[in-house]
Amino acid sequence: MKTNACGVDDISAFFIKLSIEHTADILADIINASFVTKFFPSRWKEAIVKPIPKVSNPTQASDYRPISLLPAFSKISEKIAAKQMSEFLKEHKLLDKLQSAYRNSHSTTTALLTVTDDIFKAIDEAEVVLLTLLDYSKAFDTANHQLIIAKLKHFGFHDDALQWVTSYLTDRKQKVRTDTDSSWENIQNGVPQGSILGPLLFTVLVSDVSENITTGKHHTYADDLQLLLTFKPAEAVNAFKTTNTVLSNIANYSNNNFLKLNTDKTKYITLGSQHNLKNLAEQVLPPLKLNGDILEKKDSVKNLGVIFDENMFWTNHINATVSKAYGRLKTAYKFRKFLSLESRFNVVETYILSLFNYCDVLFQNISGRLSNKIQRVQNSCMRYVFGLRKYDHISSAYEKNKTLNMENRRKLHALILMHKISIGEAPEYLSEKIVRHHDLHDYNTRGRENIAVQRVNTSIRSNTFFISTSKLYNEIIPIFNEGISTQLPVSSFKKKCKTFLTNQQFPDISDV
Repeated sequence: MKTNACGVDDISAFFIKLSIEHTADILADIINASFVTKFFPSRWKEAIVKPIPKVSNPTQASDYRPISLLPAFSKISEKIAAKQMSEFLKEHKLLDKLQSAYRNSHSTTTALLTVTDDIFKAIDEAEVVLLTLLDYSKAFDTANHQLIIAKLKHFGFHDDALQWVTSYLTDRKQKVRTDTDSSWENIQNGVPQGSILGPLLFTVLVSDVSENITTGKHHTYADDLQLLLTFKPAEAVNAFKTTNTVLSNIANYSNNNFLKLNTDKTKYITLGSQHNLKNLAEQVLPPLKLNGDILEKKDSVKNLGVIFDENMFWTNHINATVSKAYGRLKTAYKFRKFLSLESRFNVVETYILSLFNYCDVLFQNISGRLSNKIQRVQNSCMRYVFGLRKYDHISSAYEKNKTLNMENRRKLHALILMHKISIGEAPEYLSEKIVRHHDLHDYNTRGRENIAVQRVNTSIRSNTFFISTSKLYNEIIPIFNEGISTQLPVSSFKKKCKTFLTNQQFPDISDV
């Protein structure tokens, strides 16, 4: 529990931690009694909803984001139940392998990494990718309880577990708290917002959506579903017709599962080389439709927080992130004189440069121009920290603090993820993308444990994660601990890797 907000019982997680030595046995008895009696306490099913403004001057209901506050005790019980359910689902491989939400070692980063690798591979083979991003309207709020229970039963959950989950889902109520409290309202459908178990139950509900995707590839993250179909430009008409068939199947599936697709927010984009996209633009292609509505084609789309553009150069995403970072740096300058050197460092790392950490393993192939833009932000941050003027040299600041530049930070994060993939601490769909030399032949060579680097046809793919990071990983593994570091714990590998990159960067640092 990471929040200290209180639920309806006014007991915070912080208070529970303070008193845990005296209350642990009692709390364990209550939770065990809940499981034995198959009954989830009614008080734990009451939520307080606080509207939080999404904009500076909210004028309508849509300008607020509802935050649901549940009792801390309920989350402890949910965490135990979710752990047991997740282990059962994992052991029996019941969830869609390509569902990346609420699973250990899975994230938006791993989801987008496998999606972008498929896209770059298609572009490298002179194909075009039709990427469709489907949007559900309030999917968590409309999840049908009976269907969730039915799918859990189909998965083989015991009747006792089903009764407990039924008690957990039903007879819930909520009230809105602003200056005053509204009256209680009963909740008929949906999984509890702000809960731990609710999102997992939603993934169970949509676990079989992939059965309706008969052509192409897909990936899901909670209620975000994306479809990928690759094709040669000459096959474009057929590709659009095929995608329409899949969209029709998904629409029928959604209706049968009481989930509503939002056609206004469902978008699609075609991705490929400039030559192939021009070829596509000259053709008369059938429109993509969902529930009878024509879907909007976009030149760029935001996919799990990352902006994809047609040529996959990351220009729009990097420019947007750079602009946001400079805006935050401008704000930070207002408080600079009140902060110590250490505090200024913390502001820079957590408030500004952290913006570039999100999914940065995707951006190994950005252009030199975009890389320089990102580096200038870090340089400006170093000037903020040390009080340097615009044209002062900053190399000494980097050297003094052994600060990795932004390119090496991206390399560090990429190498750590590659190590997780290598030692089996990443999703299966990523592990399947690497092959070792000993899997290709039986020769007892020195590099038989190395990752086999795929051959590529284009420069855009040659610098992507699975190509460039595999090469670098193969280079550093023999340096670390005489070649046995493929089994190093992630924490140890990270330290060695950071030291390696630091030694490479210093003292040869140049301003950008």
